[in-house]
Amino acid sequence: MFMEKKLEAEHVLLITKEPLIFKGLMKILAKYGYAVLVAESELEGIKLFQQHPVAVLICEHSLPDVNAVTIYQQTSQHSSTTAYLLLHEQQDTCVCEQIQDEQHAILWMSRPWSEETLLTALQVLLKQYKTQSENIRLGRLVFEQREELKRNYTTFKNELLLSAAIHQEMLTSPIPNNIPGVEIAALALPSSEIDGDFLEFYLPAEKIFDFALGDTMGKGVPAALLGLTVKTLITRFAMPLSHVQIYKKTAIWKEDLFSPHEILEQVDKTIGRQLNGLEYFVSLFYGRFDLNAQTFNFVNTGFPPFLYCRSMTKQIKEFDQRGPPIGVIEFDQDDVEKIDLSVGDVFLFYSDGVIEARSPTGEFFGISRLKQIIQNALELPSEQILNQIIHALLDFTQKKSFADDLTWVIVKIKELIPQSLKNVGSAKFSCDLSQLQAVRDFVGRICKRAPGDHERLSSQLQLVMNEVFSNLIQHAFQDSLQKGKESIVIEGFLESDGVRFEVSDRGTAIDPSQISEPSLSGDKESGFGWYMIRVLTDQLTYIPKQTEQGWNHLHIFKRYLTTEGQMNLSHTLQDNVLIITPEIENLDTKNAADFKQQVIELISTYENPKVVFDLHRLQFVDSSGLGSFLSILKALNKQGGDLKLSCLNRSTRATLEVVSLHKIFEIFNKNEEAIKSFK
Repeated sequence: MFMEKKLEAEHVLLITKEPLIFKGLMKILAKYGYAVLVAESELEGIKLFQQHPVAVLICEHSLPDVNAVTIYQQTSQHSSTTAYLLLHEQQDTCVCEQIQDEQHAILWMSRPWSEETLLTALQVLLKQYKTQSENIRLGRLVFEQREELKRNYTTFKNELLLSAAIHQEMLTSPIPNNIPGVEIAALALPSSEIDGDFLEFYLPAEKIFDFALGDTMGKGVPAALLGLTVKTLITRFAMPLSHVQIYKKTAIWKEDLFSPHEILEQVDKTIGRQLNGLEYFVSLFYGRFDLNAQTFNFVNTGFPPFLYCRSMTKQIKEFDQRGPPIGVIEFDQDDVEKIDLSVGDVFLFYSDGVIEARSPTGEFFGISRLKQIIQNALELPSEQILNQIIHALLDFTQKKSFADDLTWVIVKIKELIPQSLKNVGSAKFSCDLSQLQAVRDFVGRICKRAPGDHERLSSQLQLVMNEVFSNLIQHAFQDSLQKGKESIVIEGFLESDGVRFEVSDRGTAIDPSQISEPSLSGDKESGFGWYMIRVLTDQLTYIPKQTEQGWNHLHIFKRYLTTEGQMNLSHTLQDNVLIITPEIENLDTKNAADFKQQVIELISTYENPKVVFDLHRLQFVDSSGLGSFLSILKALNKQGGDLKLSCLNRSTRATLEVVSLHKIFEIFNKNEEAIKSFK
């Protein structure tokens, strides 16, 4: 009888009162690698069974004080794989019916038995044991894998929900709805998969709004994180970290902003090389609507062409000026042309998923369908135009979800401030110095209608025009007879960014480049006129006459002046307590004296004034500002009044605490608390 040799020992437990009978069987089992355990009693057999994994248990039915059925009952509940070979006498055949078990392999064998018969039975049981053990192992493995799949599914589901939240909350932004003169409609339909596409709007300065469209390579959480990284970088360069005001002769005071070209150039410098190393890329479109300049300019790195319909022609144009995506090659895109805006212009920006959406037959939606929809809906509000596009796309694809994000931005220009207002005044003056006051008055009337600090603008331009008129009388009309016959014509214009005066005369032409610089040593009294004119203006253009009877023209341009940080106080009276609110962010050396003077003048009109400073607008206070508080408190105490502070931000409160002024002034979180403290 041949038995397969075991590589690893399996235990065969023999419980018998006559172990010598099985001596030959035990030798054969040991030869083929089976470890044979022998017990001559019930207790010894149970103990060995509990100590070792038993493949087959061989047990005689007739043992002292116990039988094979009892042994089976005591061991089978502890092992589901052990097979049983139960030996009984011929007269005990009825015992076979006492065990009903479908889980364990059980063979009954009656005397007499041969060694060969025992080996055959044992081989059958060992195979059944192996099969049962393997089934249990595989079942356990399947169970463990199923549990791991459940855990992985739960983890994946949580990651998917987190990614969806990232995409919804951090990769899309609300549509600005407070920009006068512009209608904006936008929608980002997420795909059935998580990706890194994003849409963001920016308001970097007054009457300027930007937007960025992004389409990252790939899908899943990595793409979403990449999209978030790129969007954060764009925000870093799109929004001024501090509102620095820069004055240039070629531009009015304005915030220092990166252009769209510079923004994407900075993004590429920061992350382009890393993207290339990771073999990733990002398509970006960055656009800027400048309602002050009435222009739109953009940079496109990999996005499809946008559509632009000019109101005057009703023709839709594709702007396909685009470069490679960020991360493919180093950013080296030329500046693109600016589009001059007109009322009624319509812009449509979209992601490639829109035109690449397919019908059930595989046809692309395409740009031509977008053009036709816009052409038929030009007179509709931008929101309705967008709805028509979406409905057309859904009807075309017959789908409710898409494999790629679908993004649209529609901008419609509803109103624009005119670039150049009409001529707001013209006057003719005789060539006589007696006209100087009339000239200054004329200039004052023009400047009074200018935005910004028109008083300061008027005083500077009155000085300029006074010098211009005086110099013309003295140098262009030296002939007294000519002075009596000729006139000087002055026209005033208010443009979008400044005031322009045109001075026309028929006197002797001059060459401004030949006018020498004034002597600042005090040895000459003249020569300061043209110097002051150049200093106080932004642009001078002189066109000399071409004929004897022609006209000379001097164009003078000065940009509007912003209102300087003048002190403005608001105040209310509540429960006989005067609440004063400084409408400023900074109380420093520049305005502390003005602040103190205005407050003291205000409180002097009250008897025994009780005052609360509401400082919620104040962001910074220096030593001069703190000194003004103390001076005001001293003035109040002389009048029998008192001063309390409320609504301070952290930095202002910290400043007071550093110099221990919180020990002098009572500080409250709310005005109501400060008012109650007087009672």
